[in-house]
Amino acid sequence: MNRRGTYRHHCGGTIIGWSWILTAAHCLTVKYDNTQFEDLTDWIVVAGTCRLGPTGSSEPGAQKIKIQAAYVSPDWTYGKYGNRVNDVGLLKLMRPLKPNGISRIYLWKTLPMENVRQVEIIGWGNLYPGGPTTDVLRGYTTTLYEPCFEVEEKMLCVAGKGRVGPCKGDSGGPLHVVVGGTDDHPNLSVVGPVSKVVGGTHQPIEEFPFLGTLQSYKHFCGASIIDEEWILTAAHCMEGEKIENLFIAVGTNGSDRSHTSQAQKGYISEVFVNPGYVETNDEILLHDLALLKLTRPLNLSGSVRKISLRKNLLLEDGAEMKSAGWGAYEPDAKPDRHLRPILLLGYTGKLVTGPKCPESENTYEICFDGETDKQGHCVGDSGSPIAYYDIPLQNYVQVTLVSASTGPDCRPETTMTKGPDLTNYCDWFEKAQAATGCKDRIVEADGLPPASGIVGGVEISVEDYPFIVSIGHLDSVTKKFEHQCGASIIDQRWLLTAGHCLRSLGVNGAVAGSTHTGAHPDKNAQTFAFEEKHTHPDYIDEDGFPQDDVALIKLAKPIQYGLRVQPLVLTRKLEIANDTNIVILGWGLTKAGGPFTSESLLGFTGKFVPSCSSSSKLCFDGGNKARGTCDGDSGSPLVYCNRRINRFVQASLVSEGTGLCGSKDDDTIGPAVSRHCDWIEKTIDKKICITE
Repeated sequence: MNRRGTYRHHCGGTIIGWSWILTAAHCLTVKYDNTQFEDLTDWIVVAGTCRLGPTGSSEPGAQKIKIQAAYVSPDWTYGKYGNRVNDVGLLKLMRPLKPNGISRIYLWKTLPMENVRQVEIIGWGNLYPGGPTTDVLRGYTTTLYEPCFEVEEKMLCVAGKGRVGPCKGDSGGPLHVVVGGTDDHPNLSVVGPVSKVVGGTHQPIEEFPFLGTLQSYKHFCGASIIDEEWILTAAHCMEGEKIENLFIAVGTNGSDRSHTSQAQKGYISEVFVNPGYVETNDEILLHDLALLKLTRPLNLSGSVRKISLRKNLLLEDGAEMKSAGWGAYEPDAKPDRHLRPILLLGYTGKLVTGPKCPESENTYEICFDGETDKQGHCVGDSGSPIAYYDIPLQNYVQVTLVSASTGPDCRPETTMTKGPDLTNYCDWFEKAQAATGCKDRIVEADGLPPASGIVGGVEISVEDYPFIVSIGHLDSVTKKFEHQCGASIIDQRWLLTAGHCLRSLGVNGAVAGSTHTGAHPDKNAQTFAFEEKHTHPDYIDEDGFPQDDVALIKLAKPIQYGLRVQPLVLTRKLEIANDTNIVILGWGLTKAGGPFTSESLLGFTGKFVPSCSSSSKLCFDGGNKARGTCDGDSGSPLVYCNRRINRFVQASLVSEGTGLCGSKDDDTIGPAVSRHCDWIEKTIDKKICITE
């Protein structure tokens, strides 16, 4: 600790949590008055340095943080011989330390004395009695002195070592022991024998700031933060879960409601299950990965941070890894009454690759084994990350996650944890994340060969615009589908389209996740029948003309979100300027009066036309080019890229045109969707419109 301004080293301390320092009580209180604290207003803690200086430290990476609060043991006092009893103090920092090149020390409730061979003492104290303090961290190794005269209970002595020993200024510094061996990675704990994640020890969330608890009324799986908007977990965790019931709690050490109610929460907007995920006939899970997109970015600071993923990583058999979770910790518990810890448990283990990983189907899987035969994962740990600390990156790198056990009943003495080798999935991660963004995905026909149609458009993939759906006539017997209009996905059971598509065309089915429509949809397309149809109550104005040309369709079953099927964002606050690019999509006629609609999804980038727009209707054109919408494009979404959230937002939908399809004087007109958020949310009984 140091006094700001004059800067004078005062005492040592130990990092026991990213916001907490352990020191001696007498360092914090006035001499011989254990009830009166020193004035700590201008005091700071300096961490991550070996060398002190006039301003604390000039070493790169050193951190200096002011003190928020100080605490001393309620039993802190002076003994009958003037010796200090229960001389323990705590400091709460103004902000958390960053885990860059520093780590916390571990405290043992019951110290296994049989493992204690050496004690290390370090500090910046006086070099000799009455002398100056040192500006370079010094230390020495000694042993516990068992014959020591026990001046008070609950105290230990260490042996002297000739003319070497602690002095004034070393107070509060740690007397620490190395238990169970050293660790090659400074931010991974040294774990020794443990009492019985199974066989884990309680861990602070600051050691796993990338870990979150997935909740659906209660904890059911672990997950990792790979980006402020993205969560990684196991695909099997998502089976049977309703997206509207899900959230992730981060920055919390506890998984129960008393902890998660105070934690930072992220709600799930989309779930992307790896397309290769499957459970084999032998009940083996392959490609067991799912990405969760959050509705809003997390605030990454303090005990909430992202983990790193590496594409080119050489995984060595036996490499040390670390894992934690809130899973069951009693192997014998029955499935319906698994005991799950309220507080986080964790342990250190090793990587197992190749033939040593039982039942490994291919190079896409690796195993993780505890240091002892009493450590392992169990029910509720699924999805939790397994990682190591990378010194050059100054961050944890996730190698795999908890997917399955190589044997039954959570018995670590006979089983290992198995999961996908994440180095093989970086391309999928990037593709999935890019699918929901809108930057660099504006359609432009210039320089491309002419398309067969939307008039003047180009053929595009539904993976780039996964929110568009084809609606039309679905034969209940043959299941043959005929396209008639477009629509947009706004929720798992709901589509938004034009009112006249329902009033005059008699549509009764939809195809989602397909670039092609009609008789030859894509292989993995999803087909739906309708359960309900709702045309806007003001669809027809008082003169009998279409006015609010919007409608909602409730599907007979939920949509399964994925790379090719995702909801579109609706907003209450429409922000488009004169030069805003508008992406116009559809499967409509490719020329005026043409006989056929397009079997492939077509699109182009148009412009907003303020001169013919109003508060209720918006106009868009082809940007001085002969292109536009036509019959069969009605109901298709008109979208723009909101750069702040990097998502496409629906501005309008195709309702009518002002001229001949595709001519330069033909503008596309549609309702301002933002005006209808109240009606939409009331009809579907859910809040979905953002306010940005």
